[in-house]
Amino acid sequence: MKRKILLFLVALALAVPALRAQTIAGGNSSAREAAFAIQYNVDSTSLTYCRMEGVTGDPYAAPKAVAQRIKTTGSSATVDEFVTAGAPFADVLVGDVLQIATPTATDPKVTTLRVVTAKASAAQITVDTAIDLSAAGGFRFSYWKLACGTSTAAGWIRIPPAAARVGMSLTFDQGDITTLVARWECKFAGDGAQSMIVYPGESSDCGPGATLATDRCSWPQAQAGTATGGLTVVDDAPVYTFCRVGLAYVTADTSDATTNREKVTVRLAIR
Repeated sequence: MKRKILLFLVALALAVPALRAQTIAGGNSSAREAAFAIQYNVDSTSLTYCRMEGVTGDPYAAPKAVAQRIKTTGSSATVDEFVTAGAPFADVLVGDVLQIATPTATDPKVTTLRVVTAKASAAQITVDTAIDLSAAGGFRFSYWKLACGTSTAAGWIRIPPAAARVGMSLTFDQGDITTLVARWECKFAGDGAQSMIVYPGESSDCGPGATLATDRCSWPQAQAGTATGGLTVVDDAPVYTFCRVGLAYVTADTSDATTNREKVTVRLAIR
């Protein structure tokens, strides 16, 4: 297997638009895009493996659409049901990601992403950043489910058999953890297949923003939100059936308030 690393801001043919977890129309029929994590709040010192699931639990599927509309009072992080007893958030949990339709006069297809940070009820949630959904008529939304775990079964996304290239990109956008660590893993088919560390290796440099910490790449807090606060691992000759990325922090996570909350996104692109 041939591997290489690239800074996450480098323009790649493989680079994926943020969170477009679906089949790409036309071109390579094996092309897929999905997300392991979207603005994920890293809260554990143990490697945690996540994936974002769309319709029917498929990481490659579109987010699940909800019939009921939502609203806010002015610009707010508190989001409410638009119609009383509509319960739009019945199946939404903390960590799930809303894709909200926020059309403009020039682009009716614009959407805005928000991460659920608290759930008061099926009628009301709190999101990571304030948004203005106060316009008449309410707003439609869909959502991806966050599924995480620390077990050998957690976080895997299947790689299509016809894939010619696999890219897994991490961005450390914000947070106050002392250090973010990550490890890229893949395995062959079969529930009992052994997980293989595909990056980093024993001589990997983890790029200019991170350092090698035994079997994982390590970013200090100062790298959050910078041009070197991330990494893309590209496999030009994929042979594995499943891949995943483990995330953890080292030393301390003092607060999750406002800009101290971690936002780590890990994306997958198949070509």
